[in-house]
Amino acid sequence: MSALDIPDKYEYGIKLLLQMNDETGKKFIKALSESQPTLFIENLVKSVSQKLKDILTPPNVEDIIEALLALYGVRDSLDVETSEFIKDLEEAVLESESFSDISNNLQISKPLIAELLDLDEPLSIASKAFNILLDHERIFLGSKILTDIRPIFRNRNVESPIGAVIVHMLKIDYREGSKSKEFFIALDTGDINKLEHVLKRAKLKEKAIQPLLKTAGVVYLDVEQD
Repeated sequence: MSALDIPDKYEYGIKLLLQMNDETGKKFIKALSESQPTLFIENLVKSVSQKLKDILTPPNVEDIIEALLALYGVRDSLDVETSEFIKDLEEAVLESESFSDISNNLQISKPLIAELLDLDEPLSIASKAFNILLDHERIFLGSKILTDIRPIFRNRNVESPIGAVIVHMLKIDYREGSKSKEFFIALDTGDINKLEHVLKRAKLKEKAIQPLLKTAGVVYLDVEQD
């Protein structure tokens, strides 16, 4: 039994790879290698699709790239050589009924898939970047601040408040393992100023590091969409 299990989501993209002829494969590799590394698959799909607009539709390009990213991730997690991984993929394809009509194509497509999996840019960089960004015990998902007025009353007379304070409740949503969780932290105005200061400082440090990466010839993958 194969060590790989191909999810339904990536079956069509892998099928497109298996059905790709030699000429289309070479053009796809060229278009992919000429594209800039990015964390946003839509940018990569757009770049490759523009170069192959007479050969592959954008939805097909997206299916192929998503399947390749998945294959990159699995190969890296298994920590095996590409040749060994291709054998595992071949077993998975032969064992799956979904590929029964085109399983023979794998013998022709193996060199193409191997070359794609050994292509450092842009997919390998993107795949590793995703893993690094998400390889943490807890991953930030989102946040929200709820602002309350807390009245202050006299000890014995509670008919009307004599004062009030403003309390901000910071809600942070995060992922731990496979579960989404949340927690709350009470903040006052001073706390918000401190938080704003450290966040601004973090952005300034990031901005200062980017030119150093460029000078060193290191590709910087921005997590924000242009």
